[in-house]
Amino acid sequence: MNTKFYFPILALALSVAACNDKKAATQTGGIDVANLDRSVTPNQDFYQFACGGWMQAHPLTDEYGRFGSFDLLAENNRKQMQGLIEELAAKKSEPGSVARKIGDLYNMAMDTVKLNGDGSTPIQPVLEKIKAVKTPKEMVTLVAEMTRQGFGPYFGIYIGPDDMNSSMNLVQTYQGGLGLGDRDYYLKEDEHSKEIRTKYQEHIVKMFELAGWEEKEARQAAADVMAIETRLAEAAYEKVKMRDPHASQKLKEEDRIISVLSDGLGSGIKASVLSAMTATMAMNYTAMNESILQTALSIIHTLPKDMVRKISYSTFCIFDIDCFGNTRIVEYESPAVYLFRR
Repeated sequence: MNTKFYFPILALALSVAACNDKKAATQTGGIDVANLDRSVTPNQDFYQFACGGWMQAHPLTDEYGRFGSFDLLAENNRKQMQGLIEELAAKKSEPGSVARKIGDLYNMAMDTVKLNGDGSTPIQPVLEKIKAVKTPKEMVTLVAEMTRQGFGPYFGIYIGPDDMNSSMNLVQTYQGGLGLGDRDYYLKEDEHSKEIRTKYQEHIVKMFELAGWEEKEARQAAADVMAIETRLAEAAYEKVKMRDPHASQKLKEEDRIISVLSDGLGSGIKASVLSAMTATMAMNYTAMNESILQTALSIIHTLPKDMVRKISYSTFCIFDIDCFGNTRIVEYESPAVYLFRR
């Protein structure tokens, strides 16, 4: 028997077995059993069984409406990014470098003494431009410019892959324009919802006052904002319908997108909004909710007598960063940079 032939094979087999034993001892499964609540059985309360351990280990705090594993991942990412940015902000990197730009921008945003001293002065040119709007045609131009700059009044618009054909990009619109985020906050009549609306309107008043409006003017402006946002909410889909992929309406004819968008936003829509996104695309269009798009365009294109209300709403979109709650940094004319903070 040629033992020299078998010894290497045996040694290899033993080493593999040893590795497998070690791997089995250290590897954990895809499901962390600590997140389960085994005090209940799945057929009694499956949600409590599946999530009870997690909920006990991560009690919901006031700033969250939900807190799952992806929320924890996002929170950890934010902490890591904060550490990286603070490290860059604490040192003087080479002028013009990306590190220097990040550090300088962070230090500018954190300089509360200067920000409070400046008040609304940096955005006054923008506010004056909005106040100067007199006609529906001028409002059309303003909305297109604000959309291009990322403020997102009335509705959202972007370019992304077709869900049914990933080789094709579509112009896609989605409902938005609501400072409170969800239609139910505007339409429900329970006491809690009414309280939220009252406090939200007080917040709007405060934002206008901080920007220089007198109290009476600020309250009227807040009422104007609530009127437009409520009208948008009435046309908005509820959350359940938003999950329905077939609720989107795909329109493939170029004439159709022009009829839906340009009738309200003018013939310059492609130049002022779509081409500004610098995307190469087929001229296709998907509306997440065409009813809210039509409502938005109806508001924008109404008679001049409603212009004050639309000016108030557009102004608040500047105060509110955008109507989707995102912080924006917008450069209007180099080298002037306006920092907007919630």
